[in-house]
Order: sequence, then C-alpha cells, then structure tokens
Amino acid sequence: MKTFFRELICMIVIAAVMVLILVLFFYDYLVNDNTIPTESKYTRSSDVSQALKDKKEYDEKAEEAVIGTLTKAAYNIDENDIDAYIAEGLLTQGKPNPFQE
Repeated sequence: MKTFFRELICMIVIAAVMVLILVLFFYDYLVNDNTIPTESKYTRSSDVSQALKDKKEYDEKAEEAVIGTLTKAAYNIDENDIDAYIAEGLLTQGKPNPFQE
C-alpha cells in the first residue's frame, strides 16, 4: 500500500512536469486574445509636441535663473553685511566657522 501511494505521487509529479514542458514549448501557439497596439496609434499631435518643447525650454531657463541667483546670493557678502552680522552677534571672528554657535 505504501508503494502504491509513492508511485501515484511520482506519476502526478511526472505528469505535471510534462505539462509544464509542453506549455513552455507551445507557448507561442496558445490562444491569446490580447491585441497589441501598433505604434501609429500613439503618436503625438504637433500641438502637444510644441507645448512639451516650450515647457522644456521654459524649465531650463528657469533652472538657469535659479542657479544664477543662488550662486550670486551665496557669494555676495559685502562689508555692510559683515558689520550687521557682528552687531547682531551672529558672527564671531577667530573661529574656523565664524557663523557656528
């Protein structure tokens, strides 16, 4: 009786492996109702393409302006700013990082 169940399980495993191999072999021939869209269905109109191009140019100009403003603001400290920082107590001279508290 024990060998009967063992042989039955082996036959089921062999049948499952054979089915998987056949599915892999005939995968391209299985019925597939999905339709793959063609590339021509997804073309952009000229208005959308122009709008995206304009947006990209605007974003690049805005980024250049922001970067230019940040670099100018980060490095333009004159004598009046230094005197104001010393008067407020934010700047202490003689430290590696004078703004450190």
